[in-house]
Amino acid sequence: MKLLTSYIIKKCLINTTLILISLIFVFSIFSLLGQIDSLGKEDFNMISLIFYTVLQVPNSIYLLLPMSILIGVMLALLSMVNYSEYAVIRTSGVSLFSITKILFFFGLFFSIFLFVLGEFVVPRTNNYSNIYKKSKTHEIYYIQLHSGVWTKDGNNSFININQILPNSDIEKIKILKYNNKLQLILYIIAESGKYDSINKYWILSNVYETLYTKDRIIYTKEKIRNWITSIDPKFFDVLIIDPDNMSIINLMSYISKLKELHQNNKKYIISFWEKIVYPFSCIGMALICVGFIPNNRRNINLGSKLFAAVFIGVGYFFINKLLSSLALLINMNPLIIAILPTFILFLFSIYLIISKNNI
Repeated sequence: MKLLTSYIIKKCLINTTLILISLIFVFSIFSLLGQIDSLGKEDFNMISLIFYTVLQVPNSIYLLLPMSILIGVMLALLSMVNYSEYAVIRTSGVSLFSITKILFFFGLFFSIFLFVLGEFVVPRTNNYSNIYKKSKTHEIYYIQLHSGVWTKDGNNSFININQILPNSDIEKIKILKYNNKLQLILYIIAESGKYDSINKYWILSNVYETLYTKDRIIYTKEKIRNWITSIDPKFFDVLIIDPDNMSIINLMSYISKLKELHQNNKKYIISFWEKIVYPFSCIGMALICVGFIPNNRRNINLGSKLFAAVFIGVGYFFINKLLSSLALLINMNPLIIAILPTFILFLFSIYLIISKNNI
């Protein structure tokens, strides 16, 4: 049985890997073509474009792995049916339950891999790729530290923003202006800032200004102040992290923070539960193949089986995204939204296995 398990897993692993590489290659080509408009913009050359595309590969693996498992396992099992290996295995006394158990652990391995990838690798590579592109196209200049975001405004002015909210409002702003001798001449602290899109300036609240002159230091306090700067809310797009690019731990912290600030956190709650549930789709994709595999080569129809596999994979991904979008528009429980697609996938796979076992 160990030899049989090793053989089945090896065939499934090889096919899954080949399918995954093929899908990643196709997605990378489309990603590269999608960035052609940015090519030649400032320092964004062909090498930068290729490097940016490579940085997107972990995210592609995260998205495409469940579908690759579905197609790869189905191809492996159909190949075994075509060469009568599957019939020999079944007639030698190996039950459908034993094959299902092998595929369950195959899917479980990739579920763990997908969880680790989504938690520790994808958030970092996605965020770095966004920052890399922004820096190469000169859309934003900044450095992010524990004290917040530091950015340059003009030649001698530096800005520190402690927090950027999802609606692009900013909190705890510090503005430092230096003269040509790098001597501090102006220091401004503001509690919060809101962008006026009509007049194209920021409205700062609770402003404290310290002006350094040759003779003395002048302190000024204002309730409201208009701040004209080159910093635009669109510059913060790369800083307002998409929930899909956040780890589970960061999502928990961010959800708690948004709750304290009375901000809408539903999108982040949905993403939190999706990140927990999504890896289990690897198990469902592996198990569902069992129900589609015929017992002998006389009933095999490779084209229809593969079409069914692709249809299920695309359908799962589409329903997942559709329900997530609908949940933001209507009052639905985020946990139910996150679990429902994977739960349906498991129910369907169990139904197919039971039906096949009764034949």
